[in-house]
Amino acid sequence: MTQPTPTTDEKVNNLKAIFDILAYLQVDAKQDGFPELSERLAFAMDFAEKQLVALKEK
Repeated sequence: MTQPTPTTDEKVNNLKAIFDILAYLQVDAKQDGFPELSERLAFAMDFAEKQLVALKEK
């Protein structure tokens, strides 16, 4: 059985939630002295933000 394709609004909401989680983790990583992890999380946040912009332009 195939799963229904998420709507653009669902994708946007999911990406916003992912971004929020990554932001929370990034702040914790920075405060806890894990600069490399913080940078990787910032990279993932940047990617999620670009995906959000692309979805909103549709």
